Amino acid sequence: MVRPDPSLVNYIEKHIEKGFNIKSIKQKLAEAGHPIEAIEAAASHVISSSKKSKRKVSAFTIVYGLILILVISAFIWFVWFKATQQAEFKEVLEETEKKRSLAGMTDVELLKLAASGDATACSFIRNHLMYYACIDSYWNREDCVFEEFIGVDRETCLYDHAGKSNNSTLCLRIEGPKSDECLFNVANKNSDYSFCSGSEVCLTNFASDHKNAEACRAIDNSEKEKDCFDRLANSSKEMSLCKEGSEFCMLSFLESKQEIIDYVKEEFPKHETGFSIIDLALNTRIIELCDFINGTVILPEIGEVSRSSACKVKVSYLNNDSSICSRLDIQKERNICNDVFTKHILATDGILLVTKDIVG
Repeated sequence: MVRPDPSLVNYIEKHIEKGFNIKSIKQKLAEAGHPIEAIEAAASHVISSSKKSKRKVSAFTIVYGLILILVISAFIWFVWFKATQQAEFKEVLEETEKKRSLAGMTDVELLKLAASGDATACSFIRNHLMYYACIDSYWNREDCVFEEFIGVDRETCLYDHAGKSNNSTLCLRIEGPKSDECLFNVANKNSDYSFCSGSEVCLTNFASDHKNAEACRAIDNSEKEKDCFDRLANSSKEMSLCKEGSEFCMLSFLESKQEIIDYVKEEFPKHETGFSIIDLALNTRIIELCDFINGTVILPEIGEVSRSSACKVKVSYLNNDSSICSRLDIQKERNICNDVFTKHILATDGILLVTKDIVG
């Protein structure tokens, strides 16, 4: 094997560095008279050396790259590790502060907090009933137990829930007049008297406000039904509705005193008690209406007294007109009349007491 000529090797390397390709370099050397074997040996040596150099550079690059990747990865892991440690420490610190804060809250405050979405508050509640109310999410129920726990009036809560959910059965859990008010609120909101659940007050108010006669007909009590039609006729100015109302219904359409007297004379038959006419006389303060009343009443320590006379005494007392006393036919009744005006007997409790004891 021919050993490469150092001068040729040097020539080839320099010209390769200048940008000449190996083929043109070998051609130039051949033209200069160098043996072909020497040229090929030098060229092979240069090419072989170049490949080895490239392999060394490539290996170095790979090793360096791997080391760089390891260093970068280690740095990233270190940063992540520190950040994770800080986050965990912050989380533990916040959790500790939160527990300390929750431990200092009242059961009501904790229950409200749980209802707002923080379920961890339940475990800090000390009252057993409130604890289980919290665990079972009582704030999602409509029985208002949760609201009672946090100090909200139960009836107010039921009223509000009934209105929001259109559930009139919640109104039936309310006692007293507010129950009727609650029912009417739901019925009125939905424009449907069936939500009144049979409440006479609700049906009457609905009928009057919505001009709905069917609401009156839904009332079971016949007297209350008539009262409903009386009010409906008066509010709607529909006299024809009085056909289903009470005997008083037409009175709202009569303008003069004489029209009222004539109507009573025609429509109100005389009877023993005459309570309807007595009420009418007291309400209108028309004393002539007392003449249409028959019958008597027995008063303790006084005896029998004419209902008509008792009616006149009361109406006169309301009108502050004592002249009626002298016009009564029976002395006993005149004495009672004088006592009413001079001693104000039975007048201290107003109309009801006098009506009860004198009129009967």
